[in-house]
Amino acid sequence: MATNPEWATKFSVHELVDNTGTQGVELLMWLAMHGALSTASAGVRRVHGNCRISNTATVVMVLEAA
Repeated sequence: MATNPEWATKFSVHELVDNTGTQGVELLMWLAMHGALSTASAGVRRVHGNCRISNTATVVMVLEAA
């Protein structure tokens, strides 16, 4: 997500939501946030990331304008 968000352009919004299930909406929000940061600066830098898998997956990612 931080270094290559263009992968998502291979899919329509409906395909992304269909393929990602209930987390599809969150993915769309991450893509929008990445686009907003990219527009405001020369790029995006990943500051922090964490993924925890238990009964459900929890992912935290912090990006900042580079």
